[in-house]
Amino acid sequence: MTKSNIEQKWLNTQQAADYLGISKSTLYHWVNDRKIEFHKLSMAGRLRFLKEDLDDHMVHWTDLRNGRSKWRA
Repeated sequence: MTKSNIEQKWLNTQQAADYLGISKSTLYHWVNDRKIEFHKLSMAGRLRFLKEDLDDHMVHWTDLRNGRSKWRA
């Protein structure tokens, strides 16, 4: 995997908020409430998000809004 492919998978906080169509403030609330998958890359607490995790999050919340649960058989 090339460096550019690796970099494209990871989003910083602003990029993740833009990708989800929400504010950075909302994203920080979701992180604090553990509503979204995130990764801390350093002791300084820099957050990074994987695009595939954000996609999974959007699918999950869309399903919940539409009355479908992925846990239902």
